Amino acid sequence: MNINITDDDHQSALLPSSKKSEEIFISYQPWNRFRRRVWLTALFCAGAVLYAARTVMPVCIVSISHQYGWNKTDTGAVLSSFFWGYATTQVIGGYMADRFGAETMISGAVVGWSVLTLITPLIIQASSQSFVRSNAIICRVLVGCLQGFYYPSLSSLLSRRVLPADRAFSFSFASSGSHFGTMLTGIVGSLLLDYVGWAYSFYCIGILGMAWVGLIHYHLIDESHSLRLSNSKKDLTEEVGKEFPGIPIKVPWMKLFRAVPFWAVIFGQFCGTWTFFILLSWLPTYFQETFPEAKGWVFNVVPWAVSLPCQWFSGWLSDKMIVKGYSTTFVRKFIQSISCCGAGFFLFFMSYMSSYESALACMTTAIAFCAFHHSGISVNVQDIAPDYAGSVYGLVNTAGAIPGFVGVYIAGYLLESWRSWSVVFNMTSAVCLTGCIAFTMFGTGQRII
Repeated sequence: MNINITDDDHQSALLPSSKKSEEIFISYQPWNRFRRRVWLTALFCAGAVLYAARTVMPVCIVSISHQYGWNKTDTGAVLSSFFWGYATTQVIGGYMADRFGAETMISGAVVGWSVLTLITPLIIQASSQSFVRSNAIICRVLVGCLQGFYYPSLSSLLSRRVLPADRAFSFSFASSGSHFGTMLTGIVGSLLLDYVGWAYSFYCIGILGMAWVGLIHYHLIDESHSLRLSNSKKDLTEEVGKEFPGIPIKVPWMKLFRAVPFWAVIFGQFCGTWTFFILLSWLPTYFQETFPEAKGWVFNVVPWAVSLPCQWFSGWLSDKMIVKGYSTTFVRKFIQSISCCGAGFFLFFMSYMSSYESALACMTTAIAFCAFHHSGISVNVQDIAPDYAGSVYGLVNTAGAIPGFVGVYIAGYLLESWRSWSVVFNMTSAVCLTGCIAFTMFGTGQRII
């Protein structure tokens, strides 16, 4: 086997001496072009499955609320409960991915949340009226816990397997599956909701997730495992030409915590996900209530269909600028500014949209700009902590998950109190622009640890 390490970050990595750790060494090598394309396609599909399971509740929530008599505060509690669990497993998920292998963590998490998604309607329908909301919340918390492993594991995997000049597009492409998954739920979920009932949306998405795991294990993970086991320490020593000491798995947190740019990433992630999660959770309700004649398969699909190529373009543009000689710091700040300023501007003008067509166009544009976030702050973790990307991204995304339960619940409370969508849109716009200012002033693309 040829081991050709061309990235300085990989060259400087300390490698373990035990047989178990030899497998970790092999998993740290960059993918070749073909292997990268195959894995990115698989990860794109994983992101689609993840967001299909995440968004099935927002798509179905109006029907469920009507069936069980929930008000806006109850609805906000159920929608935000996913993020209570999502915030708790980010750091441990990243650490376990760095330590034991991201591929295993991803596939295990997908199995767990797919099974839970599949049985959620059964649990809700079997509950007495007084326990329906509580049981729905418990199911969503557990789904959130399992999905919390995914993005830190993805960041860990790509930081080890993809060279720096290709990371922005790779991360953007892999994570853009989220838009496809949201579209999938918007189309299939809306049609099933109209014709056979909300429960079948959960069933279909749960089965889809388990099918993905079966395919990925058969075609990729088992093959990668065989590749690792076929290489002994002697092979590595002969081909690389030296012995390797142990990998440092202890993250230098104190050095990271003293770095102002790290806190800029934390705050920027918080503000960026505040915008995205409120739109993700409340968009179906906004259109169903404001324009009751509108078709769900349109407003649940169009914004995410437009976001998909926008996210790919942002990754391509980011990598292209770095290759052209622009500093990583400038590129990350430039892309993030496009994301926040564009989204904030169009969310502010959502308050002035009176027709369905103009509201859909404005919302679609705002969400399209949100897609640039994945080539800005989200990939910045791999710049500042390439050897600890899983663990650090876990901490960053814990901050990013807080708006999921705080922001989404606050939005529901404001809607119940003020009966105005303008209040929600203006608040979200202000938060988005504040995060942009902080990251632009204090962020960096240079390695910190």
